[in-house]
Amino acid sequence: MEDDIRRQRPKSSVTEQDYHQRLATGQNAIRTLQGRLDNAVKKFCGILTENKILREDIDHLLKEIDLNLGKKYMADLIDQSTTAFVQREEWCSKLEALKKRAQNDFIAHSEEMREIQRQLDHDLTLREFLSVKGQRRILKDLEEKERRQKELEIQNLENQLRIYEETLEQIKKISEEEDIQRIASQFTKQEEENFALFNYVNELNHEIETFTATIADIQDKIEEQIELSQVRAQERQATLKSLENELEDAVKEADKEEENVRNAENVLNQVLTGIEALFCLLKCNRGPILDLLGENSAISLFNVKIYLGTIEKKVSAIINTVYFAEKAMMTKMKKMHKEDSVSTIQ
Repeated sequence: MEDDIRRQRPKSSVTEQDYHQRLATGQNAIRTLQGRLDNAVKKFCGILTENKILREDIDHLLKEIDLNLGKKYMADLIDQSTTAFVQREEWCSKLEALKKRAQNDFIAHSEEMREIQRQLDHDLTLREFLSVKGQRRILKDLEEKERRQKELEIQNLENQLRIYEETLEQIKKISEEEDIQRIASQFTKQEEENFALFNYVNELNHEIETFTATIADIQDKIEEQIELSQVRAQERQATLKSLENELEDAVKEADKEEENVRNAENVLNQVLTGIEALFCLLKCNRGPILDLLGENSAISLFNVKIYLGTIEKKVSAIINTVYFAEKAMMTKMKKMHKEDSVSTIQ
């Protein structure tokens, strides 16, 4: 009879030990899923952080490229120095022309002054001659000789006077002035102007020498800046090449990490899909979740723990139900066995 009862007992009978073992297994599975979910979330956050760092590196590289604008500044500086050098050459040419003109004017005015001075000396000599013209000589034998000499001197003086008068007329015609005193005053004034012009030319020479020294210093500085710019350009080129290589490696690493992110997202989506399928398979109640989340009740990273908690409670409830059902069945089977034993004895 006991063998018959043992054979009639359902094979799916669960003892209390099996119940606790299954409950522990279910909780371990839930904890494992939660651990996998947390690891996937952490890995996803780490990948996002690395992507942010890579974007910052790319922005830094773009800023480094802007340094090429410094070359334009150097080109402008070279153009300015070239313009200053050309202006310096023009000033030197003008200064040489002014020097030649001042020298020629000085020579011409000096010749005119000497000519006027000779004319004045001859006028004084003529006056002295005319003052003694009427004096009579004591020695008669010398009168004829003196007369001839006087005539010759008079003729020479008249020729010189004519030459002086012609020269004076030319001076008057050129200067457009009839008064000799005014002509002398104009000549003196012109000499003063020439002297002032000469001083001005000397000042210009000094300024040109100063400008020449300044331009030479600027040229030296420009050459130093050009050499320094070339060295810096080479360094920037090497740095840019290195950064480009690093950028290429970073892009490859970012692509790889993005692929890992996609794989992690796929695994995460599979886990979430499995959790949702398990939720539906267990026929869990969505009412509390709808009350808590409203319309956004779809399973996601933010509410998956709520679903896992609901599944855990549902699994615990099912295990408890099965346990008590099997326990009641075993009690019923024992009672039936006892009744069969009593009826057999009777």
